[in-house]
Amino acid sequence: MNKDTVPKSWFEKKYIKNDGSSGYLRLTKEASNRIHHQVAVDAISQFAPNCDFDSVIDIGCACGDFTHIVSSKFKINRAVGMDFVESGMEIGKARYPNIEFILASLPKIPSRDSSFDLVLAMEVLYYLSKQDLEETVNEIKRVAAPGGLVVVSVALGDDTNQLNRKEILSLFNSGFRLCGIVDQYAKIQASFNKNMGRLIRVAKKYKIPLASSVGLFLRDNMIIAQFNYKLSRLLFGSAAVTKQVFIFEKTD
Repeated sequence: MNKDTVPKSWFEKKYIKNDGSSGYLRLTKEASNRIHHQVAVDAISQFAPNCDFDSVIDIGCACGDFTHIVSSKFKINRAVGMDFVESGMEIGKARYPNIEFILASLPKIPSRDSSFDLVLAMEVLYYLSKQDLEETVNEIKRVAAPGGLVVVSVALGDDTNQLNRKEILSLFNSGFRLCGIVDQYAKIQASFNKNMGRLIRVAKKYKIPLASSVGLFLRDNMIIAQFNYKLSRLLFGSAAVTKQVFIFEKTD
């Protein structure tokens, strides 16, 4: 991630264990993140039915939770997680000793050419400046093996903190073949999460532990999240798509 675009301190705060209401320490507990991870895993299975991966690198891996999910699901021999926040790397090493963690900043990826069958870039590209973004895609192309799969997940939008479908396809228009795009209809769930976050913060401020626990329970509840996703799609259609997972194949 580009430390000049978003301050490193912003990311470091995501690893601070306070009330447990947000941050990278709870990625595997929040229902919306669990759905997001499952959608990405299902997309890999759909567009690479053989799933014969020997190596994977997860760029911007945080604590390595998704790296672990993917490497375990597809029985990958070598799993590498890369991020630039040292505290996240230390947490990841303690949680997942079988993952090789690399402390490094994009746009550079300190790995050999054509060294990975699977490259993951989940919720990371929109943190980069335009120049670093283009260089990062070139680095992804360099480290991905011919015929390898590249999985890119982004929050959609037209402001400076997000990317849109057209921009992603333009970035990966050379040296890659688009295998497919999977939509996530998270419009209602995103608003729900924000409201639960407000509830948790207010409960913490006024020392109401029961309200905080209720907020966390509701935000982690898969039944509620799955209902909200279905309702978003029913009510808003394509306008409810807030995230997309892109699957590319490295062609040269």
